[in-house]
This record gives sequence, structure tokens and C-alpha cells, in this order.
Amino acid sequence: MSITLPIETAERDLRGLIEEMNLGDTVTLVGSEGTPQALLVSLRPGGAASVASQDWQARWDSLAQRVS
Repeated sequence: MSITLPIETAERDLRGLIEEMNLGDTVTLVGSEGTPQALLVSLRPGGAASVASQDWQARWDSLAQRVS
């Protein structure tokens, strides 16, 4: 996700905005004149990706047990 938001909008619910972001998502914060003022980059992995990774690992472990 890569979006642009006014700083005032981000101020209202910054925590909620961050919680919706996944690893690598960016939000460009713009001032009242519309010029970029800051870039917010998420460094935390998203919940869905983490669950998918755990599911993938469980399937590999199951396969390894059946093969051995």
C-alpha cells in the first residue's frame, strides 16, 4: 500500500493508520499546501503474512514427517 494523506488526517488516528499497514507500506504526509512533509514506512510484518508463513511451515513439517 502506498498512499498520500494530509498531516491533519493522519494526526486524528495515527495509531490506527500504523496498525493497518504491513511491512513496506508507505504513507506520504503532505502539508496544507499539498507538498510532501514526511514519509511513514512500516517496519512491522503484517498479521496475515505472519499467519500464512506459520501455515506454510506447518505444511512443510507435516510433509517432512510423512517422508521420513
